[in-house]
Amino acid sequence: MKRLIRFFSMGLIVLSGSILVDTYLSFAQGTTTWTGGVSTDWDDASNWDNGVPGSSDHAVINNATFDPVPNVAASVNDLTINAVGFLIVNGQSLVINGNLLVTITNNPGDGFIMTNAADNVTVEGNATFTHVNNNDIATSVGNFTDGVLKFRGHFTQTNGSNSNPRPIFASTGTRVVFDGSGTQNISFSDLGTTFSRFQDLSIENTSPQLC
Repeated sequence: MKRLIRFFSMGLIVLSGSILVDTYLSFAQGTTTWTGGVSTDWDDASNWDNGVPGSSDHAVINNATFDPVPNVAASVNDLTINAVGFLIVNGQSLVINGNLLVTITNNPGDGFIMTNAADNVTVEGNATFTHVNNNDIATSVGNFTDGVLKFRGHFTQTNGSNSNPRPIFASTGTRVVFDGSGTQNISFSDLGTTFSRFQDLSIENTSPQLC
């Protein structure tokens, strides 16, 4: 496993096996859910039950006839990708001003997908990658092969139901960057070379303390 760690400035990253408590609060926002009955076009209001999400909205993605493939840059507050649903970033810029929650199930290829070199995603709040029912075919291998994924809050990989360890978040090519301005915690339930892991990792946290 190739692992690249770059330290650009002093910061604080805490690695632990614990489950994190979400300290980012979501304030009043609208919620709009992907229905995907018309096309894959993120920017088509007909594909959402409450209009195209904006920077202060909570976007929820469920399984649908068509899954979202943005053709424009997008910004939301919270983003929830539920089991069997998925989002292909498609070479776009995506800013998540709040929290990201991704739940995968027993179908390889669902969840959050970054396979384009131009993919550029920033999560300002906390990010949680989990599983609804852990078993031997659940995987995110192949979902993170290119692009840049920035985390500015805490990162947690956990399981909704645990049997054997699985690669719930497996970045095999996407460059993962932690560049928050405060303490950031990284927590894996299933850490290992064949399970959940980072391959290309940069720590650029600007907090005045490093440990």
